Amino acid sequence: MQVLPTMSARHAVYVRDRLLDLGVQPLQVFQTVEFQLPDDPELHRPIPVSTFARLLNASADATGDPHFGLSIARHFHYELSGLLSLAFLAAPTVHAAIGVLQRYHRVVDGGMDLHIAPQAEQLRVEFQLLDTSEESLDQVIEYLVGLFIALLRTGCKQHLTADDVQFQHRRMGNIRTVEEFFRCPVQFGTEANTVILSRSLLEVRLATANPILFGIVSKAMQSLFQPDTRGGEMLGIVCREITRYPSLEHVSLEVVAQGLSMTARTLRRQLATEGHTFNDAKRAVRESRAKYLLRSSTMDMAQISFELGFSELSAFSRAFKKWTGVSPMEYRNQR
Repeated sequence: MQVLPTMSARHAVYVRDRLLDLGVQPLQVFQTVEFQLPDDPELHRPIPVSTFARLLNASADATGDPHFGLSIARHFHYELSGLLSLAFLAAPTVHAAIGVLQRYHRVVDGGMDLHIAPQAEQLRVEFQLLDTSEESLDQVIEYLVGLFIALLRTGCKQHLTADDVQFQHRRMGNIRTVEEFFRCPVQFGTEANTVILSRSLLEVRLATANPILFGIVSKAMQSLFQPDTRGGEMLGIVCREITRYPSLEHVSLEVVAQGLSMTARTLRRQLATEGHTFNDAKRAVRESRAKYLLRSSTMDMAQISFELGFSELSAFSRAFKKWTGVSPMEYRNQR
């Protein structure tokens, strides 16, 4: 059973707009990855991370820009922002804006894990994509990190400079292009995709703050981002909800049902209608996260086992072999 990590279809709108800016016909690029831009990207079912990665990679080839993802962030069309970006910019402070991002990013972009950790003097932000395909995710990561910085700069109305930026992937294109955007040294081939900012930034009041708009958009997100279960595909909806929680070990049917604004009995019944159980959903999320950690991290087997909520390493090994037919170490070595 495979549940693909996903992102909002709204991101494809930003790709289209950048291609149009550069005089490239979006339809041709979108057709190469067999993706059609929906009429309602805010409400349309999310697109797999792997599909969005192929779209960015195809766009980079079509434009000859090895940093096409970063180029979208540099020339972002704020007038076409999605609800999450609107709420971010309308928030009263950077702290509140980041709070909105933390609350909703896994609902909107279930395939991305965003970890924000305020430290003594610094604000550390880590980005991870939970994709298990073989598609190159370099463009997607640069796009997401760049968009985060671009939103902060727009909201603060200042030439915000990061203290440090680190990417897991190897350097591509011209490093000066990347360093000029972030206005700081950029490292490649590191253990995590990380942006380090000054902690004092959290207290900055956004120049774009709009209390009325912030209230309206926040209520709209509470309404729109509650999954529509009438159309089926309940397993995917539950899996995306489970990914919102950092620890899989303590995620229960009751907790997830509450997050989906339904009773545990209703959730159990809707899953059963599709031939699934809540444990099927947890297993699918575990499998997806395990593959990602084995392929894209340097964590050892014991750490991964603990991260996934297994009591023993042997239990993790047995479960993984049951899912994939190979042991965790064999899977890592193959990749």
